[in-house]
Amino acid sequence: MKLDFDDFATKDEDVINLNNKGLRDDELDIISKVIEQSTVLEKLDLRGNHLTLDDGKLANAIAKNTT
Repeated sequence: MKLDFDDFATKDEDVINLNNKGLRDDELDIISKVIEQSTVLEKLDLRGNHLTLDDGKLANAIAKNTT
């Protein structure tokens, strides 16, 4: 699955389900940007993907989110 920030930026979804989408670390930039900028996100499901999360991008994005 190829993620595009615009697919998420135009939606006011409080839940984003990306469960088992075959995501890899190179797509964390887009996921992180969505998390940082969302004002309504309450739940993000990333189970079943190929993410190592070693670089801290996801943790930093969650820390910057105000919701």
